[in-house]
Amino acid sequence: MKKQLFLPDLTVKKKQRLFKNSIISLKFILTIKALTETAADTVYIGLINSAHYSYAKQALLHGKNVILEKPFTGFYNKAQELQQIAEENKLFIFKAVTVLHNEVFYEMKKNVEKLGTLRMALCNYSQYSSRYDAYLEGDITHSFDPAYYGGALYDINVYNIHYCVGLFGEPKDVNYYPNIGPNGIDTSGTLVLVYDGFSAVCTWEVRI
Repeated sequence: MKKQLFLPDLTVKKKQRLFKNSIISLKFILTIKALTETAADTVYIGLINSAHYSYAKQALLHGKNVILEKPFTGFYNKAQELQQIAEENKLFIFKAVTVLHNEVFYEMKKNVEKLGTLRMALCNYSQYSSRYDAYLEGDITHSFDPAYYGGALYDINVYNIHYCVGLFGEPKDVNYYPNIGPNGIDTSGTLVLVYDGFSAVCTWEVRI
């Protein structure tokens, strides 16, 4: 018997390719009402960043396990609230970050001690956005809108942060040096994670 997994904000072709030969049947939803009324026991939420918290909360309150895209929420206290709701209702909520679940990362984590004394770690993830030229001309999409939690730190730098924290643990201190665009959003930046004896430097350009 196939399980049902609801996938908002993905095209039909992407869904079919993602779950080809899978035991999971495909459906998609666009409203909280439909999300909460589905018979599926797990929902995947890949909406705009500012919608993550509200959709995830409603899904949990209606007994659904949640796979939530990055960034988990816009604020730490909102993430804590979702965790509490999931625990109280004996549900699962996962962040949809795949970089921590591949063989390359497993090998890195297993062998990182062989590097000896670390002095610095550097992560970079950048790509040019198909929306960036329009952004410079004043056409602001949600990816570049602070009201929707857009910008570099909330987007592709999440991967850098997960790599560093996954390999080295929680840092002692954090400093962020953004490059600010015309509307106040960070279009790129450098995040410095401070550890005992070394720093991990994460750089990126959002331009997605």
